[in-house]
Amino acid sequence: MGDIINISDLKDLKDLSVNIDNAQLDPHIKQAELFDIKPFLGAALYRAFITALALDSPTQIYLDLLNGVEYTYGTDTIKFEGLKYAVGYFALARYLPFANTASTKYGIKIKDSLNSTEPSTKQIQMQIDQARSAAQFYLNEANQFLTEKKTTYTLWKCDGLKRKGGANLSVVG
Repeated sequence: MGDIINISDLKDLKDLSVNIDNAQLDPHIKQAELFDIKPFLGAALYRAFITALALDSPTQIYLDLLNGVEYTYGTDTIKFEGLKYAVGYFALARYLPFANTASTKYGIKIKDSLNSTEPSTKQIQMQIDQARSAAQFYLNEANQFLTEKKTTYTLWKCDGLKRKGGANLSVVG
């Protein structure tokens, strides 16, 4: 299970099959947190964020970072949606290329049945691209929030989008 979100958070974002269990999604959630969110936040802020979320009563600034908040900047009222959405869509983009495969003792196998049709590589890539685009939108929003609230988030050191080193996923075939 991830430290920031869990499978129920992901299912709230996107209509996913009830047959998908924690074992299928948890590795992708954890990878999204480590490979996409940690480089964005920086090691110090990420550690403080994860530590705070593990507490029985997390600090409000970290709950705001996770779940979003409405805030005022200058004369504007801005609705920040929270990092939960970025993590969720990054995890979804990581999960989709492997959604129809299973690792068995005989190797990687494609799941199929008589009542299903395999999506084309192009269709899968389109879903991955849409999920990554949504994740990037929410990450840009988080960047704006943290930059505008840098006096509150003192561990935020710079524009996290410039140092972000998350991997790009693509389906080959």
